[in-house]
Amino acid sequence: MSALPPFFDFKGLLFLGLLVPIAAIDLFFRREGERVYIFSYLIGSAIACVMFAFVYLTTFPAFKGNPFVLALGIILVIGLWRFLFGPWGAEVKAVVLGTFIFWIAVRMLDQASTSLRTATVLAAIIALIPSIIWCLLFLKEHRERMSVVVLTFFAGMLSTAPILFYDYVVKKGFTLDFFLFRITPESFMRSSQTFASQALTGQLGILSTSTAAAIVSFIIVGIIEETSKNWVMRASDRAYFTSIDDVLQLSIIAAIGFAFAENIVNPQYFISFVRDYLVTPATPDWGTFIASIFGRSVITNMVHITSSGVLGYCYGLAFFAQPFLVEERAYGHKHRTLSALHKLFRVRRARLFQDHVIFRGLLLAILLHSFFNIIVSAGDLLPGQPQTLGALFGFSGVFSNLSIVSIPAMLYVFGGWFLLLFLFRKKTGLQEYGHKMHEELFVREGAAA
Repeated sequence: MSALPPFFDFKGLLFLGLLVPIAAIDLFFRREGERVYIFSYLIGSAIACVMFAFVYLTTFPAFKGNPFVLALGIILVIGLWRFLFGPWGAEVKAVVLGTFIFWIAVRMLDQASTSLRTATVLAAIIALIPSIIWCLLFLKEHRERMSVVVLTFFAGMLSTAPILFYDYVVKKGFTLDFFLFRITPESFMRSSQTFASQALTGQLGILSTSTAAAIVSFIIVGIIEETSKNWVMRASDRAYFTSIDDVLQLSIIAAIGFAFAENIVNPQYFISFVRDYLVTPATPDWGTFIASIFGRSVITNMVHITSSGVLGYCYGLAFFAQPFLVEERAYGHKHRTLSALHKLFRVRRARLFQDHVIFRGLLLAILLHSFFNIIVSAGDLLPGQPQTLGALFGFSGVFSNLSIVSIPAMLYVFGGWFLLLFLFRKKTGLQEYGHKMHEELFVREGAAA
């Protein structure tokens, strides 16, 4: 039997096979004028195909050695990335993003070995369970449309893409030429080592160059991850914000989506746990497996949730700055510093307030994220590589055998949980300001046009 034409390979047949039931749903189960699933499916599939085509072209020597073509390809990829969050409704955008993620997953599984494919599927199923539990816990605090929740979760998954794409470019050794300047991407650790050895020379104190480089690398990763999660949340959900609690909750959902995707795409996490403790050993090591899953599902997820939640609350204050400040003045809160800066620089109070709270939220999110990464790696970074509290502080007793990570882990899990509950229940977060129509106009739901 002759081979199938390239279009009719597994992925092509899968595309056509899914097209029929999606079209049937649009035709028979949607009201007239609301047939959105087939449109969304085609848009998401088209964007995925263009992305795959770019990756495929980078394997050709002519393209790999041409920095101008690669730079143009990067610009096109960035444009498509923004197009994923097009000017559509929540349901359409959710299906577009879900379709795009589906084809990414199909491609990854299609290129993997049988054992890796099995481990990936099992890891995805296992990682999805705590993600759903986290979503349900926080959805109790504030009602939200399910289409917006699904959209935000998918967007959070996609917020892992910038780091993954950058890693791909670094591993391939690409050089990008934008005519006026040329870029040769380097790994975070290598650039951090260069910075620590050159820019921080003589200022490290007791820290070694490798320790300082690791800390700088953690801070860079924290900046990228927190800004990426916040950007996809804003790109997906700005039209659906009616209160600060909306922004806080959707920031948390985006963080849960990010953590879920990170647990799957990083081979050192859930895939490694499945292979090392369940598949490879003659007898599955359920104890170590459950402990590893617990650490990633509870502790690390809470780090993402707390960091993004703090930034989300601050962004919510900035988003509703104008009505929030009006309400504050009505309650007698003067904000004298804002008034003084307004008179000094002739900048609107709302703009000053926005810049202040966004900067504060971003700084706190980065510090919370980076601090935990540093503490987790402290046992490998500090002299003597202490792994317990006793080895670190030189004492013996009941708590001397506790891991260095145990105390910050409890602080993030319990402290982060109560902090977010506190933010959810603040009166400023509960106030419904309505949908933002343009820069300074808010329309309450149900109000007359």
